[in-house]
Amino acid sequence: GGKLSDYFPHRIDLIRIGLPGLIISAPVMFGLFESESKVGYFIGQLQFAMCLSLVNGGMAAFEVELWMADPTLSFTGVAVGHNIASTLFSGTMPLIATGLFYKSSEYVQNDYDLWPRLTPAIYLSLLGCLSLYSISFIIRHPHDVRSGEKLIRNTMEEDRRKKDRRRRRRNQKKKRLDCYWPNKSGFGVDSPSPGSYRPPPTGAVIECK
Repeated sequence: GGKLSDYFPHRIDLIRIGLPGLIISAPVMFGLFESESKVGYFIGQLQFAMCLSLVNGGMAAFEVELWMADPTLSFTGVAVGHNIASTLFSGTMPLIATGLFYKSSEYVQNDYDLWPRLTPAIYLSLLGCLSLYSISFIIRHPHDVRSGEKLIRNTMEEDRRKKDRRRRRRNQKKKRLDCYWPNKSGFGVDSPSPGSYRPPPTGAVIECK
């Protein structure tokens, strides 16, 4: 999944492909577990792991890229966001899945009742739907100019114009200072050369362009 994400224009595109796969493969995996066969166990975990690799393969790089607008916050942003999500959802997943499984056993009437046993998988699918909904609010990261959103492009253009204005003001200020302050050689900026320098007469006004 990580290698495959390098070939996509945006890593989030691969996550958008993997999440629907997780939403579908979770009930399929738990359903195959009920077959009580080694082949069913293997196929169920294999198809779920393939979809999971599409999501988690480029996740680490994607989380860092989200903070490229301000790299000084990347370590804090990734650490806090990733660990809070892992604690709330991944950390409690075994407890919730076990509780749902034993609770669903009360509603099983016979060996053919499959849906009550899929409640842990339904919980996983709901988390997948929540993730898919959440990433719909993520815009392209600012350093990505290949197919960035229009909002990001406008923001980058506005930042460039602000930098140009600041640079012009600095140059104008420096020019005004140089006009009245001698340069390193001891002669005014407008002086042609040291040999031809003539001090202005008393009372003369030096005009700065």
